[in-house]
Amino acid sequence: MGRLRHGLIGVALGAGTALAAAFGGCTLAREGTLSQECRTTAECDDASPCTEESCSAAGTCDRTVLPDHVLPDAEQVPADCKRLECSAGELVATDDPLDLSDDANDCTVDACTAAGPVHTPKGVSEPCTDAQGDPGLCTAVPSDPAGVSCQALCTAATAQTACDDQNDCTLDSCDLSGGVCINAPQNDVPAPGQTAGDCQLSMCVNGAATQVVDNSDAPAPPNECATTTCNEGTPSVVPDDPGTPCGQGQVCNGDPVTPACSECNLPSDCPSQLPDDECRTLTCTSHVCGVSYTPVDTALALQVAGDCKRLVCDGAGGTKENVDTADLPVDGNECTSDVCSAQGVASNPPNGSGPCGNGGTCANGVCGCTTEAQCPTDTFCRNYSCTAGSCAFVATNVGVALSAGQTAHDCQELRCDAAGDVVSVVVDDPPADDNNVCTLELCANGAPTVSNAPLDTTCETTRFCDGAGSCVACNASTQCDPSGCGCSQCTANACVAAASGTVAACQVAGDCESNQCDGSGGTTVVVNQQDVPVDNQQCTLDQCAANGTPSNPAAPAGSACNENGGKVCDGAKHCYGCLSVANCALGQVCTGSHECKTLDAWPCSGDLECESGFCADGLCCNNACTALCKQCDYVLSLGTCANVPTDQTPDAECPNQGESCKSGACKKVNGQACAGKAECVSNECVDGVCCNTACGTACWACSQAKTGAADGTCALITFDTDPNDDCSSTKCCQLGFCLGSNC
Repeated sequence: MGRLRHGLIGVALGAGTALAAAFGGCTLAREGTLSQECRTTAECDDASPCTEESCSAAGTCDRTVLPDHVLPDAEQVPADCKRLECSAGELVATDDPLDLSDDANDCTVDACTAAGPVHTPKGVSEPCTDAQGDPGLCTAVPSDPAGVSCQALCTAATAQTACDDQNDCTLDSCDLSGGVCINAPQNDVPAPGQTAGDCQLSMCVNGAATQVVDNSDAPAPPNECATTTCNEGTPSVVPDDPGTPCGQGQVCNGDPVTPACSECNLPSDCPSQLPDDECRTLTCTSHVCGVSYTPVDTALALQVAGDCKRLVCDGAGGTKENVDTADLPVDGNECTSDVCSAQGVASNPPNGSGPCGNGGTCANGVCGCTTEAQCPTDTFCRNYSCTAGSCAFVATNVGVALSAGQTAHDCQELRCDAAGDVVSVVVDDPPADDNNVCTLELCANGAPTVSNAPLDTTCETTRFCDGAGSCVACNASTQCDPSGCGCSQCTANACVAAASGTVAACQVAGDCESNQCDGSGGTTVVVNQQDVPVDNQQCTLDQCAANGTPSNPAAPAGSACNENGGKVCDGAKHCYGCLSVANCALGQVCTGSHECKTLDAWPCSGDLECESGFCADGLCCNNACTALCKQCDYVLSLGTCANVPTDQTPDAECPNQGESCKSGACKKVNGQACAGKAECVSNECVDGVCCNTACGTACWACSQAKTGAADGTCALITFDTDPNDDCSSTKCCQLGFCLGSNC
């Protein structure tokens, strides 16, 4: 069955057109068979939720109209005043007045119209409930999309809690004169609660926290083998080149994913007081230093001839001596035997009395003689003579190197010792130079060795040793491109130039130019009109000329802005509140200082909002209107400071309880004590109290003491009394007349 994608009403209502395109111009009938060939049902899907398609056994598409139904909520477009339903196999949108869009503003009336959802503002000063559930009054707020919002009611005692709108990008205060909260939106200031290292800066824009790119807010590097940058608001980690020193004698591994400080990348990175030799070799495995030991009993190249011993590796990096009975101690004496014991002890015992020399006879290991000619032939280290019938010799050339029989560059030298024997002595005679500047020829423990020069040792003037004995063009990209522009990378120890036109890593923001690789490892400059000089001023334009010249001319007059509380550019790089009354809200005027100010008689919450400079009784007023019994919101003179109507005290402003206003002054009400009628609202002071009438008729009075009625009400004097001496001495007041004779 076809399925409508959520929210795509236009696509759903145009499903027939989409199907026609999908089937190469053919359209399905409401119900029946389409001549289109198919192999699977998916090839027949017309993307409509009102039909069901299938591929028949004959290989053609069948279509079935589904019963009329309303689409599930998941396939409806929320709050659009419409209801999507299937009717006779077609998708239709029906008006749904219950599918309202709530703008979360209690000072608007949410409704559905033929044109869609509308939010009609309520009247100013109508009661409402704000977003925190506090009671308030609808107040004109130009920054609100509806032009009016609910401002919570407040007093000096409740201001701190009642006016907190839970928005860090507004300045919350209480207008005590109007009793409503003011939540003034902040603009172009950092918002509280920043997240360090996210390459973003949270700024207050028209009272709302908005994320902007901050390439200076780079995160902390994960370790000393990486640097961090911000790339247009996105954090980026750049590893240091492999081999960069770090830690305590360690090196960076150069890994682009997980850069870290490691023991080694190559064996030459491993610190060791012992160099490689025949029995041990430094290794670097998975960036960890180690030692590879030569198998036990492996013979060393250098041996001491004739000591009945063989010097071998001990399997732990050291050496040991094994008995070698074949390493006979040859002394060159015909009258002795050359013997190695089973314990490896060398000796030369006499071998009997056989012939020796040139006709001599051995006796006790010495060649007997009668003439020198019968003695052994002289050698470089011995001179023989016949003395007392025996051949004896004198050691010669003690400590002198033999002139023949030497092996060049074996770190040894054959010399004569004090016994006339030839011995091998360790000397500094390293292997011959192999003409490779990336290898080192050395003598180690009397044996010739060849090791690799350290990584990055300079060779052939501009090249580098790779730590493995080869002279290469590079080990790191910085050796190919010291400028850091990235136009030459080190790949497999060779500098590889980036393709011509590749954007270089070294750029100057806002210069209308772009550094590009020239294909030879260098850079070239081309005009880039997208690299505009951003000056972060809303009333200027960031432009690049065709020749690559950056500039920031003024934006056209009337362009929108929101800097410093303004909203329109003046064409001279300034952001003002207005240029004309067209930029201001209803009831406002544009002043000479380019500010929208509210006219008299229009609602306000502070003096600064009003053109007159005065906000009184919630309206802009012609003066401060702070005197007693004055008001600016009197219905017959809105916006003009006028006397409060007689007997009213709308602001409870009279200082004494029970007083009321009259002719712009506080007067006493009926029943209050007075010394004269000027003190009274009624303009009548009778019997020491303000009275409702002049009360001048005999037998009438205005005090409770004389009438029994409430003070301030003119009433009949109490029966059979005459407190005011209204009657003769023989009469008294009765029912308002002087009667009787017993008073």
